[in-house]
Amino acid sequence: MLSRKLNRAMYKRDKYKKKFRSGSKGGKSNETICFDCGKPGHIKADCKSKKVFDKKKGKKSFKATWDDSSSSSSEFESESEKAILCLMAQGEDARKSTPWYLDSGCSRHMTGDAHQFIELKRHDGGKVTFGDNNKGRVIGLGTIGNNSLSISNVYLVDGLKHNLLSISQLCDKGFHVMFESSKCIVRNEKHETLFIAYRDKNVYAINFDEMNMQNVSCLSAQSECDAWLWHRRLGHSSMENLSKLTKHDLLKGLPKCTFKKDKECEPCILGKQVKSSFKTKVTSDVTRALELIHMDLFGPTQTQSLGGKSYCFVIVDDFTRYTWVYFLSHKHEVFDVFVKFCALVENEKGYKITIIRSDRGGEFVNRNLEDFCAKQGYTHQLSSPRTPQQNGVVERKTGHSKRCVGLC
Repeated sequence: MLSRKLNRAMYKRDKYKKKFRSGSKGGKSNETICFDCGKPGHIKADCKSKKVFDKKKGKKSFKATWDDSSSSSSEFESESEKAILCLMAQGEDARKSTPWYLDSGCSRHMTGDAHQFIELKRHDGGKVTFGDNNKGRVIGLGTIGNNSLSISNVYLVDGLKHNLLSISQLCDKGFHVMFESSKCIVRNEKHETLFIAYRDKNVYAINFDEMNMQNVSCLSAQSECDAWLWHRRLGHSSMENLSKLTKHDLLKGLPKCTFKKDKECEPCILGKQVKSSFKTKVTSDVTRALELIHMDLFGPTQTQSLGGKSYCFVIVDDFTRYTWVYFLSHKHEVFDVFVKFCALVENEKGYKITIIRSDRGGEFVNRNLEDFCAKQGYTHQLSSPRTPQQNGVVERKTGHSKRCVGLC
């Protein structure tokens, strides 16, 4: 088809030259004046100075190898659009500016540099309208990228002097594009980061040639420090808490990672859903440690521990929020463990327990515990039936412990 068009154009040109020369006075070619260089003896189409001027101007033929196979099977071949909008105005030559710019006003991925492609086919896709209202013809279709990432269906546009990635085309492929003040993150359907385009002079740009050299973490299969792995190892703890641990060296063996919440953790979303909390109490009547302690027991768990434990006895100090956790085999062990706990903390801290608060479980409402509290001078407060909010401090701690066990 291209050869037919070329032959037709050559025929028209020869016909025009014959007509022009036959119409000149006396039929002498030296009376013909070139409209390009002003010299007699030839016309503009045969002017050699124009060819020299084109070479000086820097026009070069593409060195990429064209694939002569038909591109009619391409998904773009069936499109009826002939003019594709490209809002970025022309600037420096694309061969001098290797970054690819993310453009929300560009309807297709496109570039004017054939050297950007790893695969390229000849394609007639209509015209592209630039931001300055000039137009360029689509002459090719191919794939760009590197060894780690490839992007297909990219147009080669004659005259385009920027490399543009279409936001709409990325979204149509199922990718998630998230813009931030300093960067733009592109993720796949599994929320895995494909690449990051950083902001430069109010535009977001990515250089595929430098991605391997920079060792971008989003493209590496494994990382020496996997923040989300440590998030799962430590009971799906928040990234803020993990950052504090590594900043102040509070946990031995925890590497110096950058803990950022750059994606959502699905187990956290499903496992940490709770009812709306009650209004927080603004003031507290507690003035010292051990003045008020909260107690709760949960179990039996579905799976016993290696030591045969099925229950968890949790005690929380209201003033310091310090927590003690005891693992038990049976519920009746609660009283003995509590007696030992009281003697230990009172001697260790130098304070006396004043008030204990618990629910109305049988392990807390019994004759042995009542007699012990009366002997020691403790006030035992019981929450109302089916109202765990009244003992919310330890209930939240118990819920946190359950989530850690369940998510892990």
